[in-house]
Amino acid sequence: MALGSAVGRSVGFGLVVMIVTACTTPSRPKADPVDSSLAVPPPPPLASAEVEAGAEDVEPPPTGEPPPTAWTDAEHVAALVRDCGYVPKDSVRPQGVKRSDFEGSQLSCAYGLYPQVCAEDPCVFEQQDVCAVSCERTCDGCARTCQGSCKSCKVACKKDDDTCVRACATSCAGCRNECVLAKDRCSSGTCTKRYDECKRAMQIKWDKSGCGAACKVFHKCIDACPQAESAAGGACSNVCEKKLGPCTAQFRMVCRYNGRMFGAISDD
Repeated sequence: MALGSAVGRSVGFGLVVMIVTACTTPSRPKADPVDSSLAVPPPPPLASAEVEAGAEDVEPPPTGEPPPTAWTDAEHVAALVRDCGYVPKDSVRPQGVKRSDFEGSQLSCAYGLYPQVCAEDPCVFEQQDVCAVSCERTCDGCARTCQGSCKSCKVACKKDDDTCVRACATSCAGCRNECVLAKDRCSSGTCTKRYDECKRAMQIKWDKSGCGAACKVFHKCIDACPQAESAAGGACSNVCEKKLGPCTAQFRMVCRYNGRMFGAISDD
């Protein structure tokens, strides 16, 4: 398993259906701030796969998957020997590129936090817009602390003391590893708990709003529309939209694009 992803690509988002193909997500309301007091039970630490010479029971990474990497790999330690501020390739999102469109390096504080999602789930949006962002920022702050300690460590080394400099770089690599692991725990622990709380609160609001019954009527109306007029903005669709009277703007989006999320549509 890759170091920078505690739950593969999903990272705590496995509670909803996520489609990894590119998709267009409708605009949505701003999410509430994250409750910073949430406890995070740490999962078992991840580690880079080590293949012993002659081992026959170790399978290579699946085709198309990047090989696992860690800050403590020799190439990254060597780079930190040269520069404590070393930035691995593809670890910084280019300006103008959306979070969900940037895969990034496994060593990045953003890796695995922003999978593309097509389901209209306000709680997933809250995860990505608020909780995941908080995890990334905390990881970035941790990384800066590691870099600062590395520089101070090198300054204390005697001239031409390569052993000392390498020890500083090795310590920095371990420090950066811990930052990434903490980010993974934040995503899989704090954000998953936050999602569960959001979903429960959203269900209560949905039940009290009366939107469930209205959503059922809306979908029956849409099913009766000619196909050419059933899409959003179509003449028939606009008539059906009026049946969503008790629904908030947020719930209207949920009803149209993912009506079964809160038990909106019965099978009868």
